[in-house]
Amino acid sequence: MRDERLYIDNELVDINADTRITMDIRSNLFRSITDLANNSTLSIRLPKTARNQRIFEHADLVQSTGDFAYKGHDVSYIRNGVNLIKYGNVTVLRVTDTAIEITIRWGLSGLLEYLSRRGLMLNELELDDKIRLEKENEIHKRADLTERGYGYANYDPMVHEDNVSYEWRSSHYMTLPSSGTRQVNEWRWGGRNSGSGAPKKTYIHPVVCASWVLGKIKELYNMEFRFTKKEKEYIDTLVMPLVTKKPNALTYSDKYFADLRPTTDNGRVPLNVIGGNGLFKAEGDTLVAATTADVLFDIKGKWEFSLQGMKPNGTGGHGGGFWNDDGTGTAGGKSDRFTTANAYWLEMKITGGEERTYIMGADNTSGFTFSVPSGYRGMVAFDYVGYGKIRINEGERITFEWNKASAFSLKAAKFNGGSVSASLMKGDNVPYNTYYPIAANLPKIKVLDFVKFLSAVTGSFPIKGESTEWRTTFKPLSAIWENRKNARDWTNRVIAQGSENKPKDIAFRLDGYAQNNWYKWKKDEGVNGNYDGNMQVNNKTLDKEVTLFEFPFAATDGDNVPTYKDNSTPTEYKEPTYKACKDRILRIGEDKGGYATLYFDMDMQRILSEKYGLIRNALQNAKIITEKMRMRDTDIAHWDETRPIYLAQYGAYFAVLQIRTDDNGLADVTMLKLNF
Repeated sequence: MRDERLYIDNELVDINADTRITMDIRSNLFRSITDLANNSTLSIRLPKTARNQRIFEHADLVQSTGDFAYKGHDVSYIRNGVNLIKYGNVTVLRVTDTAIEITIRWGLSGLLEYLSRRGLMLNELELDDKIRLEKENEIHKRADLTERGYGYANYDPMVHEDNVSYEWRSSHYMTLPSSGTRQVNEWRWGGRNSGSGAPKKTYIHPVVCASWVLGKIKELYNMEFRFTKKEKEYIDTLVMPLVTKKPNALTYSDKYFADLRPTTDNGRVPLNVIGGNGLFKAEGDTLVAATTADVLFDIKGKWEFSLQGMKPNGTGGHGGGFWNDDGTGTAGGKSDRFTTANAYWLEMKITGGEERTYIMGADNTSGFTFSVPSGYRGMVAFDYVGYGKIRINEGERITFEWNKASAFSLKAAKFNGGSVSASLMKGDNVPYNTYYPIAANLPKIKVLDFVKFLSAVTGSFPIKGESTEWRTTFKPLSAIWENRKNARDWTNRVIAQGSENKPKDIAFRLDGYAQNNWYKWKKDEGVNGNYDGNMQVNNKTLDKEVTLFEFPFAATDGDNVPTYKDNSTPTEYKEPTYKACKDRILRIGEDKGGYATLYFDMDMQRILSEKYGLIRNALQNAKIITEKMRMRDTDIAHWDETRPIYLAQYGAYFAVLQIRTDDNGLADVTMLKLNF
């Protein structure tokens, strides 16, 4: 008598003696990475007991308001003490007058299943990482970049128009000793600047290591993708140049601060620069704009003078009274009114382009009137406030001046100081000399598609036996050939179909593949070379062709990631025009100085030749047999799809593709013959 226990959301479900749970278990080793298969059960009929109806929230009642049937639910199935289904997910198919019919899916790890349902994107990762974006960015050492996970590497960011003449030409020129007359306008091609220290590159964006992204996914969501050592070392060389310039709150979070120092002199106000977001460079008492952007200025100041010796020009009531900042003061009473034409004001001047002046306070065309308590002849103080959006252009110079209307001075007049803060206004692109947010500019690619890409270029497949709810393990297809010494002998498991050694069923093609199996990079008009790959299978029983995987990235010619168009001429420099290209992924290297460089060598035809030869040969001469076998529960629970099966009947080794079994101890096992 079998002992079966089915748990849904950790609640034990009632099962009848005639309830059959038939499991269909599939390997993904020989499946396309875009056509991964989950394990599943056939329809399971559960009795409509009071317990089951409660668990399923009375889904059989039309008037029921429960949503059980519309949600996923965790499932565990234990038979004879062996946990056969872990991290399963149940789907309610229907409810009849006699039964609740369900099906269970499991095996592709809860992680991949979850990612498939949610559709999490790389650019949705909740990261606060940011980096300064300049026109000229210092290239990082490769070791430093890979340790940090992102930074600047040397690559070509310029669009090269296809206007090159290929007519035969020749020339010769002296390179040593250098004459000093051959000048290259390196700025035109984002070239490396001359000089000592770390090399610089103009108009490049940060690059992000693929391994760093995987690490962040694990850190944020406890999702882990494991690759074997060799494949991980390859992934460690993959980097994504970020081609967009999307700002977010990180870009605008910092402000530029400067103190306006006290002074008794009219004219230029001295500055004390505190620093901040890099919008400006300080040159003495002048702020030089480091970028072109809309900037929100918030300027505050205070000035004062003495009423001693001054006569009021009128009196009156002051109603609500006069109050100091500390709450002291007087209510009601009389006031003295003063009017002076000798106005003092604070102004912000912008020069170096179109000159503009922004005034705070009374200007030189008007005085001002104020009232004080009757008889008061002490110091009076006033605040300057200026607030608003101003367009600044790179290179413009900003100064602050405290001015007055005439040569006559108010007694003891002085500027008591103030402050300047400036923050970026939101726009479509990250301005230079501000913070570039990493997460917002990661490719708009599903995490699942990103992982599938890594799987495809490493020739790896998700292994069910070593995956858990939040971890998926990938191994290369070659693992099953390399595991020959650990093969399981299932010779005696086979239930012979007759006196001859013949399988129950034999087929000669593996579904999902064609004679021409394409792996294609995303199309991008900025790519001239063809880096797609075609795995050709000489098996005429297959369809003519199929695209197995279109990568979420475009290929790259050399190190060219064309995000900027050069508008300059040989005689005139013009700012390049920015336009994002398709998402790219390259590999990281280093120059003689150890600085990071990028290169592209992921020709899929070569990768297919190096990593997919075994599967191509298996498909080309496919022999797929199905046998009836005796199967223990422990065999199912501990099945390792990377371990081949040996059958003495045929003197051959096989890869198990599918196991279909129920609770009678028998199974239909479908296997692919391996050629060694």
